[in-house]
Amino acid sequence: MSSSTPTKRTRSSSSSQEEEDQGHLESWFSGDAEQMQAYIHSYIRKSLIAPKFVTLKWLKEQQLDQIIGILNHQKLRKFLGMNGCIFPDLVKVFYTNLQFDGQNMSTHVKGVDMLITPKEWFAIMGLRHEGQQIERKALENFNKTQFFKTCMRNPNEEVKSFGVGKLSITPRILKLLIVWILTPRGSNHATLTEEDLMLLYCLVNKVKVNWVSTMKDHMFKTQKLNDYKLSYAIFISRMLEFFEVDLVDELAENLKATSEINQSMLNRIGLQKVNRAWTYKGRDSEGIGTSGVSAQEDEEMPDSEATTTMLPFVPPAPQEEPMSSFERLMISRLDNMTEEQRARHEYCVTHLTQFHQQIDDIHDTLNNFNL
Repeated sequence: MSSSTPTKRTRSSSSSQEEEDQGHLESWFSGDAEQMQAYIHSYIRKSLIAPKFVTLKWLKEQQLDQIIGILNHQKLRKFLGMNGCIFPDLVKVFYTNLQFDGQNMSTHVKGVDMLITPKEWFAIMGLRHEGQQIERKALENFNKTQFFKTCMRNPNEEVKSFGVGKLSITPRILKLLIVWILTPRGSNHATLTEEDLMLLYCLVNKVKVNWVSTMKDHMFKTQKLNDYKLSYAIFISRMLEFFEVDLVDELAENLKATSEINQSMLNRIGLQKVNRAWTYKGRDSEGIGTSGVSAQEDEEMPDSEATTTMLPFVPPAPQEEPMSSFERLMISRLDNMTEEQRARHEYCVTHLTQFHQQIDDIHDTLNNFNL
């Protein structure tokens, strides 16, 4: 992907820069002072999850036919292959103004009201608002421990954790698509969450998922939880184009080659291709029809791997003025508060996961008694 270095913007004074920044905010939020404050307080420092995409054509070339069949059944071809430039500033504006109302979402960007109904989801992504809701109570036959065993290289091994390294090849690749594209997150890619397992269960068993509902729920969490990075930058950027938002002179970024899931990326997570079949690197070199296992449990790709390049017509972000001692103090306090909140969140997630595992064990024991 080509790029060029645009002419840098210059600033004559800090006061003129403040006027320029205020002008951007006024344009993005149509003068809505309350939403501008919400953007400054909650979104301006949030980063975007590095976007990823994969084409079914490439999967076909790699002879990953089982995975292609699973994805085709879910009607995910268009969404998974969606790419193109993204508009990071406007993605943040989109989330700042985002509201949920039943089946619909609404937001407004640069004076354009965007009502996103099932019709728009289908037009942009080819997804219909139908299928299985991803809720534990809705999946009556789902037991995460028993299901995880069916995905393992060694199903007879005791399940002490839900690490990716225990998975056979096909479930592992599907899991990567879940955490990179379908319900992306910025960290903890090495462990399957309960939602990961429910989605993987539906994919493997060809239970049609309501992806519109699933992605809306994910966007809701992204919006409400401070430690969640902003997801679906590609989809939201295509939505801005669909609703004909004025994108001239807005910051736009191209995707790099590392945004595409391809052979090089699979090599980097411990997979290799031998005799036209995908296997794990190292001693375990069984083909995709068998169940290899990777010693690399943490395949997380740092966001810096997917940094983007500027489109030719886009000026770079303005140089920042040196912060005052008061501003540095406030930033330091905010960073400390964020870190404390993240630590509390991880503590709660860890203990809740253990609690759910204990509940599952009790449930399995009771079922055995009933038998």
